[in-house]
Amino acid sequence: VWERPALRLLFFILGLTALGEGVMSTLFIPFVTEALRGSALEVGWLMSAQAVGGILGGVLVATFATRFAPARLLGWGAVGLGMTDLAIFNYPAVFPVLLPALLLFALAGFPVAALQAGLLTLFQLEVEEAYRGRVFGAFGTVSALVSLVGMGAAALLGDRLGVVPVINTQGVVYVLAGLVALAALGQRAVRPAAAVP
Repeated sequence: VWERPALRLLFFILGLTALGEGVMSTLFIPFVTEALRGSALEVGWLMSAQAVGGILGGVLVATFATRFAPARLLGWGAVGLGMTDLAIFNYPAVFPVLLPALLLFALAGFPVAALQAGLLTLFQLEVEEAYRGRVFGAFGTVSALVSLVGMGAAALLGDRLGVVPVINTQGVVYVLAGLVALAALGQRAVRPAAAVP
C-alpha cells in the first residue's frame, strides 16, 4: 500500500470517511432525539428511509456507473453525501420536523452507491489478485480503527460542544474526501492490476 501513491490516497480518503462514520454512529440517536425531537420510532423510520435510498441508489448507479471514471464516482459521490449530511444535520435549527430528514436520508443512498462503486473499483484495479485479500483486510482494519477514534472523539466532545456541531464532522470530512479524490485522482486512468509491477 505504501509503495503505491494511488493506494495511499485511497487509504487517506478511507480514513477521512471512517472518522466521520464513527462520529455519526455515536451521535445519530442523540441527534434524532435532540434536534428532531424524535424517539425510537423516528430512528426506525430514518433507518428505513436510508435502506430504501440505498437500494434505489444501487440500482440507479449500476445503470450508469460504467459511463464515468471510478475516481469521479468516488469524488462526486463523497461530495454529494457530505452535502446531504450537512443539510440533514442543520435544517432542524430552522425547521425541526421529520419529513425533510426522511427525504434526505433516502436521497443519500444515491451518492453512497456512487462513492462505494468508485472506491471499490479503484481498490480492485490498483491491487493485483495475489495481494487483494491482504489489502482489503488492511482496508477493513484501518476503517475500524479510525471509526473507533471518531466514536471516542464524539463521545468526548458531543456534550461539551453540542451534538449538531460535532456530528457536522461527518458531512465536512465527506466533502473534503470527495474534493481530495477529484483533485488528486481526477480523470486519472487506472491501470489494470495485472499491469502493475
